[in-house]
Amino acid sequence: MHLYGKRSGFPWSGLLVTVAVFAAVVALFTLLLGRAGRSTVREQTALLETAIRNAAVTSYAIEGKYPATLEEVVRTYGIVMDPDRFYVRYEAFGSNIMPEIYVIVRGEGEA
Repeated sequence: MHLYGKRSGFPWSGLLVTVAVFAAVVALFTLLLGRAGRSTVREQTALLETAIRNAAVTSYAIEGKYPATLEEVVRTYGIVMDPDRFYVRYEAFGSNIMPEIYVIVRGEGEA
């Protein structure tokens, strides 16, 4: 006579449950890591745009005119950017009109 009944079922069921839980944790970690990376790229894009905009405004405050080109902003105010990672569009309409500044991540639309 057995005090406890015989186990029925698959003898490795505990291992399968452990492997399934581990796989779920790894998948969740991978998903969260991807989201953190996208968030970082958005922050870098916003910071670069803000830095260029602030440099242009500083130039206007000191010299009385906005820089004519992005190269002038980078050279004069030491803005550091990765041209392989970001596309920056800097359109100056006149020396007394704030230029339009757009920063876009290269390859963002590619899938």
